[in-house]
Formats: sequence, structure tokens, C-alpha cells
Amino acid sequence: MMLASAVFLTVVFSAVSGGTDIKVHTKEIVWSECQQSVTLFCNISTTHNFSIVDFFWMNSSQAKLCTHSDTLNTETSDRFHCRYTDLQLALTIQSPGKDEEGQYVCKLFTDHNHDRAKTTLLVRDCPIKTESQVSVQRDSGKPRNQATTLQRKWTSLVLLLGTLLLAFP
Repeated sequence: MMLASAVFLTVVFSAVSGGTDIKVHTKEIVWSECQQSVTLFCNISTTHNFSIVDFFWMNSSQAKLCTHSDTLNTETSDRFHCRYTDLQLALTIQSPGKDEEGQYVCKLFTDHNHDRAKTTLLVRDCPIKTESQVSVQRDSGKPRNQATTLQRKWTSLVLLLGTLLLAFP
């Protein structure tokens, strides 16, 4: 009797939910040139009618970058712009650098189910900052020593070896 009830409930639940299969898809890896805008696409695939409850992009720190709701409002910021068109949410990142490199997640919540897809943004050809470009942090007008303990030990060792080589030619 219990088995028959469980089977009946499963069949009824499947019939009510309609077996909806709403999925989102992204490219696994997207490459961008440094400081050139890049767009990440999140596509919905389904054969069913549905209503969007929430549809958004977020970064690896779980911060929502932009969102599209069922009211068709699209939120944007200065660096990140979202555009929703027929079953696609596009996230454009303005002037990406190495700081924007990493994983991005597209999430979709509908009145039937939810899904998510991940993409990794890789940014290439960013110039490496030289020491003169790195700003020196100051405490009370005095420059802070930015060297790590290991760097200080290696520096001491090199200076000691140099002194020994000069002392004993």
C-alpha cells in the first residue's frame, strides 16, 4: 500500500510539474584582450513556457553584477552592463584587466525550476606593472617596507655572499 501511494504521488507530481526542463548554457572559457570590452552570454534552452523570477550574473565572490527580473528591468553599473534579449542574458565587462579574470556564474530562477552555468574569463596581454608604477604605501609620511620575511632573508644572504667574495678574492 505504501509503495502504491509513493508511486501515485510521484506520477501526480511529475504530471503537475510537467517535467519542465529549463537549462542555461555558457561557454566554458572566454578569452579577452586586456582593456578591451568582453561579453559573456548566458542562453536559456527550453521547450516549455515559463516566467523568469530572477536571472543574473555574479562573480566568484558571489556579488551580483547585473540582474534581469520578470518585470524586464535590467540593472547595470559603470563596469558591468546587462542586456536581455530573447532567452539570453549578456554581461558586458568594460575594460577588463587581470582583476576581472576568474569564474562567473549565470543563474536562472523560473516559476518551474532553476539552473546555473559557469564560465571562466581569461584576460591576456595585460602589461605587468613596473616598480615605478606601484604606489608606495605610507604610514605617517614614512614608506613601508613591502618585502616579505623570505625576501629579506634572501637579500641578507646575497649581501653576505657578496661581502665574503670581496673579502676573500
